[in-house]
Amino acid sequence: FDECGEHGFVLLDIDETTGRYTHEFVPFAYRKLYEAVVDVSGCQTTADMIERTKEVLQKLGCSEESLIKIVLSGALDVECEKDVAYLLSYFKSSYFFVKVYDETSLKIVYDDYLFDESLKGEYVRMVMQDDALTDEDKAAVIRYGLLALAGEEVQ
Repeated sequence: FDECGEHGFVLLDIDETTGRYTHEFVPFAYRKLYEAVVDVSGCQTTADMIERTKEVLQKLGCSEESLIKIVLSGALDVECEKDVAYLLSYFKSSYFFVKVYDETSLKIVYDDYLFDESLKGEYVRMVMQDDALTDEDKAAVIRYGLLALAGEEVQ
């Protein structure tokens, strides 16, 4: 996926007496490689992400013979349901080859939990007070904890 798009060669026809030339790109590859960067900010479920990905793939003009690299980007709410394995399996049946990279980050508004008198609020405050964790690790721990408290499967 280092060189996405159409592959082929350039055919040059050079007139040796005048020095003039013509050129033409000749595509020869049966399949095309695409990198689809999908901003999933604001999505709350995997289904939302699938719809956003479909839109991007349609704009790129990907055919079923294409090789697709899907890159999920953007900031997701900590309580967002995201199943990258399901997203991959959904698109695998539609294209020759698909791989998915998850480069999303978590958007946590800690102030929303500051005065929350629930188990969630206490959990978030407890994690935020832990100085041994980086901000990125805190976000991940909070996400998994909130998913577990909601009864969701943690992957």
